[in-house]
Amino acid sequence: MEYEEIKNFELVQIQEKKHPLSGLETKVLKEILEFYYTGKLSVTKIIDKFELEIDKASKFSVYLPFFYTTRKCPYDNRYLIAQLPSKSSLKYFSPDIQCEKCGHIEYDKDNKECSCINCQSKKENDKKKVSSIIHDIYLDSEVELQDVNIFDRVNITALFQISNLEFNCLVPQYKTYTESVNGFTLETLRDLIDKDILKVSEQTPIEVFSKITDTSFSYRVDETLFSLNIVSERYSRIELFEKLKYLDDIELVNSKEYIYLWKSYVIQELLKIFRFEMNKLGFSRELDDEEKEKVLCNAFDGWLKLYSPSQVYALLYKSIRDADNARTTGTIGNYKYHEIKFIIVLVDKMIIKYEKEGWEVKSYDYPNQLESDIQTKLFFVNVIKEKNWFDSIIPDWSQVTFEKISTRNSIIMNIDKLELQKIDDFLEITIQTAEYFYLMPYGLVVKDGLVECLFATSKDLRGYLDILKESGRVEKEYTGESIETQISHSSNLYVNGSYSSNLIYLAIKMLIENRVPSIDEWKNSN
Repeated sequence: MEYEEIKNFELVQIQEKKHPLSGLETKVLKEILEFYYTGKLSVTKIIDKFELEIDKASKFSVYLPFFYTTRKCPYDNRYLIAQLPSKSSLKYFSPDIQCEKCGHIEYDKDNKECSCINCQSKKENDKKKVSSIIHDIYLDSEVELQDVNIFDRVNITALFQISNLEFNCLVPQYKTYTESVNGFTLETLRDLIDKDILKVSEQTPIEVFSKITDTSFSYRVDETLFSLNIVSERYSRIELFEKLKYLDDIELVNSKEYIYLWKSYVIQELLKIFRFEMNKLGFSRELDDEEKEKVLCNAFDGWLKLYSPSQVYALLYKSIRDADNARTTGTIGNYKYHEIKFIIVLVDKMIIKYEKEGWEVKSYDYPNQLESDIQTKLFFVNVIKEKNWFDSIIPDWSQVTFEKISTRNSIIMNIDKLELQKIDDFLEITIQTAEYFYLMPYGLVVKDGLVECLFATSKDLRGYLDILKESGRVEKEYTGESIETQISHSSNLYVNGSYSSNLIYLAIKMLIENRVPSIDEWKNSN
């Protein structure tokens, strides 16, 4: 704050008769303030000049007058007042402001609350409103235990265990156990709330709520108390709590759900490991990019069809270090702006080389510096009883069946042969007539004797088309055509359609088994 602002303030009339500035006209008060804040006169001289009854100069700032602010009291619509600051604190002035009629105070610091009669009354009314709204929101909203899926069961158990929840107790505030969440995020908590598995407790401090009306309110999730909103006709309340806390009475009989969850937990662990290894070497440019993360997850999905998580880790470990060497030697090129894409390309090339040479991909142990998420541990240990998940290849869903033995699920898998997907006629003929093949950032290219054919996912085809458009190679007459047609007419590659990533990997494997040379080998032999 500057003095230029102060001289335009409307001062509050001093009512106390014993106040040293009582009885002075506003014009005189403003003159005193000018001498004080500009330093034209010392405090001692100001006291002498205006014959103020202040025995010590150090007490002068205590008697500075109040002024009207631009903010109004929420209860009686009067302008709130604040006392002028001492000259030494003028620069950082941020006062508590108050109402001279009802005594309401709005504190500069958020952790202090007004205790005026109006605020106390409002707090009680707000509590009643919140209680009524909570009752209406959750009326007949109980979730049956049998309707809770495995994913949510795992998250509930994770929440109960990391918060050390006991029977008949409320789920504590997230901020009290956030240091030990180990994979249980605020988003996970919100998901349980959105599904009515957890409900807001009326015992939550009223200060956590805001924007309270007769029908709605907002609240800070990390500071809110919750209660369980699951019921069961089969179990008592204490039995239900035990089942949820220790993940008992789980029946997983859907093979697609089984594989989906297995893959989801593995991919989350690989993402964690990937970030860890990338950060170690200073590759942090794209680690918070959600779109790039999706591309990486799609790559994980494909690699995990053929390799265990420990093998994928080994491939990532070497590729990240190869990328670091390329960056150091200046051979990384434009990939320095596409770090994740570069790593994916390096892994793909390594897979091709290892397949061609008949080398076995090594397995790396889970990093000692990291700890797997609590949900991962619960799923593999408690649900599917697969403790060696990091060294196991994820089975195809069609190769998993379930048998009930003594009310427990025994998982029977046959993964001797891993058939990924059926090859279509075009891809099969292209492989049979192939002269050479190579990988590009947007897919697999195979020369079938006449033209080079591009096999890519729909997402990579869109990405490649965007590059062609940016370079001005897509002519206007083709802009209304399909993606395949636009690429075929705008590049030297023919595109018949889009393919899944696992089918493309299978095609690469078949090319190698058929001894089709890479483009470099083909050039050397010719």
